Amino acid sequence: MKFQGKLKCVRGLSFCLAVFVFGFAGLSACTKKSTDVVPAAGNKLQRAAPDFELEDADGKKVKLSSLKGMPAVLHFWASWCPPCIEELPQFLETAKEYEGKNIRWIAINLDKTWAEAHKILPVAKLPANVTSIIDPEQKTPDLLGSYQFPESYLLDAEHRIMEKWVGMQDWKGASVRSVIEQAMASAAAAPAVAK
Repeated sequence: MKFQGKLKCVRGLSFCLAVFVFGFAGLSACTKKSTDVVPAAGNKLQRAAPDFELEDADGKKVKLSSLKGMPAVLHFWASWCPPCIEELPQFLETAKEYEGKNIRWIAINLDKTWAEAHKILPVAKLPANVTSIIDPEQKTPDLLGSYQFPESYLLDAEHRIMEKWVGMQDWKGASVRSVIEQAMASAAAAPAVAK
């Protein structure tokens, strides 16, 4: 009987530890709900970002390839992801600081409907240089190899992936700002491409 009691205690402690570990991990990032996501092999930087087309809140199609010519920040978020919601204000403040500069900011929402997205981020709160689009089928994260949110990508002017940020970021931090500035500087230094 004593052995069985100790075994139950050990199992109970193991269960509590597992709940704590997974609960803590859930606070730092949200994992994609589907289980068929395969991350991109090696997540090699400088690979071309796959093209995609999604709708904005007005139903207008936004195609990534049509935005070439400027660096871009792709930012995945959802209303069901607490870290996404916590990070969003600083992401938007940082984007606003870059208004009028040669970089695009694209917020990609992973909710099923705009109503869910707008509860957290109404169009009126968007800085002028942020494009908000929705991916209710969550196909775009699969294309890029994303599975944990929030997640962001920095693309150069030719839309090659320069940086991938998994989880919440300090958008005011020197390391993030430095690579954004590098992307903008390299785009400015590149010769103009005839269209």
